[in-house]
Amino acid sequence: HFDGEIGCCQRPLRASTPQGERVALAHSEAIPAGAVLEFEVTCLTDGIAKAVLEWLEYGKLRGLGQWRNSGKGRFEYEVVA
Repeated sequence: HFDGEIGCCQRPLRASTPQGERVALAHSEAIPAGAVLEFEVTCLTDGIAKAVLEWLEYGKLRGLGQWRNSGKGRFEYEVVA
Protein backbone atom coordinates (compact mmCIF):
# COMPACT_ATOMS: atom_id res chain seq x y z
CA HIS A 1 0.00 0.00 0.00
CA PHE A 2 1.08 3.58 -0.53
CA ASP A 3 -0.27 7.07 -0.43
CA GLY A 4 0.24 9.12 -3.54
CA GLU A 5 0.29 8.76 -7.27
CA ILE A 6 2.17 6.39 -9.51
CA GLY A 7 4.61 8.53 -11.42
CA CYS A 8 7.22 7.86 -14.05
CA CYS A 9 10.98 7.94 -14.27
CA GLN A 10 12.74 8.53 -17.60
CA ARG A 11 16.31 8.81 -18.71
CA PRO A 12 18.13 8.67 -22.05
CA LEU A 13 20.30 5.68 -22.92
CA ARG A 14 23.18 6.42 -25.25
CA ALA A 15 25.34 3.89 -27.10
CA SER A 16 28.09 4.10 -29.66
CA THR A 17 27.67 1.25 -32.15
CA PRO A 18 29.42 0.34 -35.42
CA GLN A 19 26.35 1.77 -37.19
CA GLY A 20 26.70 5.09 -35.33
CA GLU A 21 25.34 6.73 -32.21
CA ARG A 22 22.07 5.41 -30.82
CA VAL A 23 19.78 7.07 -28.31
CA ALA A 24 16.74 5.55 -26.61
CA LEU A 25 14.55 6.46 -23.65
CA ALA A 26 14.19 4.17 -20.66
CA HIS A 27 10.81 4.68 -19.01
CA SER A 28 9.48 3.05 -15.85
CA GLU A 29 6.65 3.57 -13.42
CA ALA A 30 7.65 4.87 -10.00
CA ILE A 31 5.76 4.65 -6.72
CA PRO A 32 6.27 7.07 -3.82
CA ALA A 33 8.89 6.45 -1.14
CA GLY A 34 7.46 4.63 1.84
CA ALA A 35 5.29 2.25 -0.19
CA VAL A 36 4.86 -1.21 1.33
CA LEU A 37 5.12 -4.47 -0.58
CA GLU A 38 4.41 -7.72 1.18
CA PHE A 39 5.20 -11.13 -0.30
CA GLU A 40 6.23 -14.62 0.69
CA VAL A 41 9.25 -16.57 -0.56
CA THR A 42 9.11 -20.36 -0.46
CA CYS A 43 12.42 -22.18 -0.91
CA LEU A 44 11.92 -25.64 -2.38
CA THR A 45 15.39 -26.76 -1.25
CA ASP A 46 17.35 -25.82 1.86
CA GLY A 47 20.43 -24.87 -0.16
CA ILE A 48 18.78 -21.87 -1.82
CA ALA A 49 17.73 -20.09 1.39
CA LYS A 50 21.24 -18.64 1.85
CA ALA A 51 21.17 -17.21 -1.70
CA VAL A 52 17.75 -15.63 -1.12
CA LEU A 53 19.06 -13.86 1.99
CA GLU A 54 22.07 -12.61 -0.01
CA TRP A 55 19.74 -11.18 -2.67
CA LEU A 56 17.67 -9.43 -0.03
CA GLU A 57 20.81 -7.93 1.54
CA TYR A 58 21.96 -6.71 -1.89
CA GLY A 59 18.57 -5.17 -2.58
CA LYS A 60 18.63 -3.38 0.75
CA LEU A 61 21.80 -1.58 -0.34
CA ARG A 62 21.28 -1.21 -4.10
CA GLY A 63 17.56 -1.34 -4.76
CA LEU A 64 15.03 -3.27 -6.79
CA GLY A 65 14.03 -2.96 -10.43
CA GLN A 66 15.40 -1.20 -13.49
CA TRP A 67 16.68 1.85 -11.58
CA ARG A 68 18.40 -0.04 -8.75
CA ASN A 69 21.90 1.19 -9.58
CA SER A 70 20.79 4.80 -9.19
CA GLY A 71 19.72 4.05 -5.60
CA LYS A 72 16.01 3.89 -6.34
CA GLY A 73 14.03 0.94 -5.09
CA ARG A 74 16.03 0.37 -1.91
CA PHE A 75 14.09 -1.53 0.69
CA GLU A 76 14.07 -3.09 4.11
CA TYR A 77 12.98 -6.64 4.72
CA GLU A 78 11.89 -8.79 7.62
CA VAL A 79 12.26 -12.55 7.91
CA VAL A 80 9.25 -14.06 9.64
CA ALA A 81 9.50 -17.74 10.49
